[in-house]
Amino acid sequence: MTIKIVINGKEEELQSGINIFELLKKRNVRPEVVTVELNEEIIDRKHYQSILLKEGDVLEFVFFMGGGGWIQASPEISQRSYVRSPFANQPKKKWCAYTMILS
Repeated sequence: MTIKIVINGKEEELQSGINIFELLKKRNVRPEVVTVELNEEIIDRKHYQSILLKEGDVLEFVFFMGGGGWIQASPEISQRSYVRSPFANQPKKKWCAYTMILS
């Protein structure tokens, strides 16, 4: 028997009786690098194996990635967004740290 659920906005059909951990494993996603939201509730990793997915569930897989890079300073962007540049020869550029959320 199959169930229909929504994963990151796309409807998918899965075998019934699958839990969150098994779904992540099937998709080659390591549980420690993803946050799972089930029906608008963030699920603690320790419950991934005990929660069975059911018809109509809505899942979001959220991946956090960090980094930084040189950006052109502009008046529209608040100075509080920047970490001061350690390089005096970069007067119009600032180093910006950022976090991306990929789902």
